[in-house]
Formats: sequence, structure tokens, C-alpha cells
Amino acid sequence: MDNGAIRLLADVLVWPEEKINEVYALRDSYKMMKKLKKDGSYRILHEPNPVLKEFQKRFLKYFLYKIPLDNFHIIKGCRPKSSHIDNAKWHSNKNTRFVLRLDLKDAFPSVKKENIRSILQKFLFEEIERYKAKEFPMRPLFSIKRAQWFRKLFKDFPQLNLFYGDSKEILDDFIELVISLVTYKESLPQGAPTSPYLLNIVLSHSSLIEKIYQFLWDNKIFVSKGSISQILFSVYVDDFTISSSKPIPKSVIDAIIGIIEQESPFKVNKNKTLYFKRDRIAPMITGLRLVTIKKSRQELEIELKKEETYYNSRELKNIRRKLLDENDKWHIETVRLPKKQIRKIRGLVNAAATNPQLRSKLASKVEGHITSLKAVYGNKLPRQISVPYEKYLKSL
Repeated sequence: MDNGAIRLLADVLVWPEEKINEVYALRDSYKMMKKLKKDGSYRILHEPNPVLKEFQKRFLKYFLYKIPLDNFHIIKGCRPKSSHIDNAKWHSNKNTRFVLRLDLKDAFPSVKKENIRSILQKFLFEEIERYKAKEFPMRPLFSIKRAQWFRKLFKDFPQLNLFYGDSKEILDDFIELVISLVTYKESLPQGAPTSPYLLNIVLSHSSLIEKIYQFLWDNKIFVSKGSISQILFSVYVDDFTISSSKPIPKSVIDAIIGIIEQESPFKVNKNKTLYFKRDRIAPMITGLRLVTIKKSRQELEIELKKEETYYNSRELKNIRRKLLDENDKWHIETVRLPKKQIRKIRGLVNAAATNPQLRSKLASKVEGHITSLKAVYGNKLPRQISVPYEKYLKSL
């Protein structure tokens, strides 16, 4: 591997060149693991060597996160300040009556080296062209301070449209070096820290999301009396979710699957295609149920009282009139964990609270579950959890 490419990567990551050489020697060091899925089959994971994993985490933070995502508001998963809760809440509103979920089959292995190569070339070559034109990006992939020596290679040749000599070779080698350190057996390994965001990048820049979104908005099925029904679309890793205030016909579902399979390297797992009608069952999105919670007038008054300094009396009356239905109830659209999962967590917390021998062993799991629950419920945990959790805290 070219020393210039190694030096460039070391400067980008603020890492010693010796570390990059060590990582490069371990580029194919993955441990295969099998994880049992709910349907009884196994998910194949490839766990990178600890040194390689450390590099991938650093590369994700210092480099990959700087590559912007098109349709940023649609891609909810595996990016900073976004989670599966945000993905589910995106569809949580009173107009959501029908939900379609599509799962990409073998999404990570479907992303090949050439998919990553073409995207990296696009961004890196464009950035270098900007440097030559003295147009500096807000979040440069090659830092002004750390990789200044590399940028200087272009300074003396602004009149050239193509890269000059060794500078282009370094960039080509840099791309190949990076690809070798984030792929395994020609594709993305499921289990590497870099794989989810690289999947986001490929989905984002393949024009697939735009084509699906445009198809939905152009479809006359969702237009009635001149008004368009609410359609929401989100992507969480390999899970596509579309919600609508109107039914989604099978012909539309088949057309969307066709767009995915014709316009991208991905295939849809038809066995995992789910369609929810909300009047029959609460839709499940990335592990959470969409639910409607009914509150009384008195509870609404308490909530509004917290904000009364921001409203005058007329505004308060308008808010009440808008929110309360004919039965003096108001509705909150939100997300909740399935009852089966709540029962499972309750059993674990109760075991930690009542069994001294298991307490220390289960401590990290209990706190992990409580943290996850608070992200969904806030500080007001479900009673099934809060009661045994209080016992657990008293037992410490």
C-alpha cells in the first residue's frame, strides 16, 4: 500500500502511521458469530478484530459522519442524534391509519466494494476540485490543519481539470485502503461499526429513496377531491416504513418492491413484508407500538396550566376546543413497548430484586433496560416496571 495513502489516512484520523499499518495487516480478521432470531433462523455476524474495530469506530467518527446524507429527515437509523424511537415517533400521529413495512434481504452483504468506491470517488474528487477553486466546504473530509500537505499538492496546478501526478495516485490508493478496511469478502460485514452508516450512504446516494417518495406523491390513489392524503416515509437501517391516512393497495406495494429491486442492489424479504390496519391492530415500527392514549379534561387542564404563562385565556380556550372531543377526552399519539416485552423486563427486574445471588449478575441488564424504557416513557415508567424496580433499588 502506498505510503502517501497511509499518511493521509493517519492524518485524517489523528492516528500514528504505525497503527494504520497494524490495522491493514488485520483487515481480514473477523470472527463469525451466529445469533438466533425470533423465527428460529440465525443471523450471521462478523465481529472485527479489536484493533480493526477500534479503527472502524475512529473512521466512522472522524470521516464517515462528515459525508452528508441526502433525504436526511427520512433516514432515521444509525446516525448521530437519531434512534429507533425517533423512527417510530415519526409515524405516530392521528392521521396514521395504515402502515407498510418492508425489509431488505441481506442488506449488508448486498453492498459491494464498487458501490462504496463510486460514492467515495464522487465526494473526494469533488472536494479536491473545490480546493483547487478555493471553495472550502463547511466540514472538510481532509482537514485544513491535519492534511494540509496533501492539499498543497494541488495548489500549484489550479489550471488542471485532472489531478496531477502523484496526488491522484494517493487519492486512488486512499480510497482502496479505506475500502479494504471496512469490507470483508467483497461486501459490508454485518457486525462492523462502519457498516450501518455506509449502508445509509449507499441508500441515500442511490436515488432509490427519491424515486419511492416521488412515486407515492404522484400516485392518484392517495388523492381525493383535490387533497393529498398524509404519506410518511422513513428508513431505519434495512427497514422501510410507509404510513398513510388512506389504504395502501397491493398494486402500490408491488410497485414499491419493484422500484427497490430494479433501482438498487437490494432485494425485499417478502416474508417480512407487513401491512397494518390501525383499526384492527396497533402497528409495530422498529420494535415499538403506535398507540393512542386518551386523557380527561382535568388532565388536559393540568398540562395546559404548566404552559399558561405562554397563552392568554382566549388561546387556552381555543386549545381546549381543538383537543377535546365530544366526550371531553383528548388524545395523545405516542409509542410504547409491546406488552410481551414489558413482561419480560418485569421478570428480569423482579428476579434481580428478590434473588440476592442474581442481583450483581443482572445489575447491568436491569440498568440498561431502565435507560431504554426512560427513552420511550420518560421518568414515568409503566407500573409493571416501576414497582419491582423500586424494590430492586431498595435491595442494593
